[in-house]
Amino acid sequence: MLPGQDWNLEIEKAVESSDAVIVCVSTVSVAKEGYVQKELRQVLDIALQKLDGAIFIIPVKLDECESPRQLRDRQFLNYFSRVWASGSL
Repeated sequence: MLPGQDWNLEIEKAVESSDAVIVCVSTVSVAKEGYVQKELRQVLDIALQKLDGAIFIIPVKLDECESPRQLRDRQFLNYFSRVWASGSL
């Protein structure tokens, strides 16, 4: 981004023009209030404009955490279990 750009607007434009959005969640992010929740609501609102059945939001758990209420109807990718299984840590 360039100095002086409105980052809220730029993020919204980027999400709207994306084919998919990866939403990463962790024990820290699900406990936060404020901008993290605002961004999630923005992504969910934009997802409503996509075709029914389209995979637009791809939720990824980075650690063993509770799924955010707004995403509980979606299948998560449990990245943390894949990393441990592959021995990458």
